[in-house]
Amino acid sequence: MTTSSSAARAISVSSTRGACSRHQVIVRLALSLVAALAAVRAASAAETAQAEVTVCFTPPDDCASLLQQSIETARARIRVLAYELTDRGIINALVGAKRRGVDVQAVLDRLNQQGTNGREGSATILATAGIPVWIDRPPGIEHNKTMVIDDDLVIGGSFNFTYSAQHRNAENMTLTRSPVVARWYLEYWAARMAVSERIAPATE
Repeated sequence: MTTSSSAARAISVSSTRGACSRHQVIVRLALSLVAALAAVRAASAAETAQAEVTVCFTPPDDCASLLQQSIETARARIRVLAYELTDRGIINALVGAKRRGVDVQAVLDRLNQQGTNGREGSATILATAGIPVWIDRPPGIEHNKTMVIDDDLVIGGSFNFTYSAQHRNAENMTLTRSPVVARWYLEYWAARMAVSERIAPATE
């Protein structure tokens, strides 16, 4: 995969959940992942996985296109956990994936129920397209910006799924290819879904 102004940066790293040596090179795939997963696996032992990580930065890279390409090449399943999902290209890519038979599900922050400029919010758009959507209501906000694609690719970083993230802000995105790391994120996604409120499709 390439970006608009530079080649994609891919490295093979050792990514660790749980205890780790301070001398070990580690990519912090989720700063609060250990604490969050404590609710799912309170007594789980440290687990290590090999992963290929591609990084993208705005500016100068086209991270939005890289994300859309990842969605468009999904074959089986996409899980979204997002604070802000307003970029029309990303929303359309998710709807398109659903239409071609990919199992797409999303847990979103409550702000995605509100549209702007007379448009519907992304939660409503996805639900109307037949995508199961839940609204997470923690005491603060649902501040994740992650997608898990085909139980193998984890997309994360500071990059919100918005126009501003690509065209106005200084952001980073990581694309981590590892079935083990994907499983960690899917466990966390399921934990958030379990305490979230399902949005009924418009047809119900």
